Amino acid sequence: MLITILTLTLYLVLLAVVVYTVIWALGKIGIELPPRIVQLLWVAVVIIALIYIITYIVPGLHLPSPGG
Repeated sequence: MLITILTLTLYLVLLAVVVYTVIWALGKIGIELPPRIVQLLWVAVVIIALIYIITYIVPGLHLPSPGG
């Protein structure tokens, strides 16, 4: 169980680092994203993180696939 929690935490940290790095790199090469787009990206990261956490807490919960 501890390994699963550490793995989940590692995945969430890596996701945040990747998103931050992409936003930073785009800014460095001159492609500044509007603040609203950056905010929407972080909201998407939070939603993905919540889905991962919920599926960990409730392992029997099977989220429906987008295709039905």
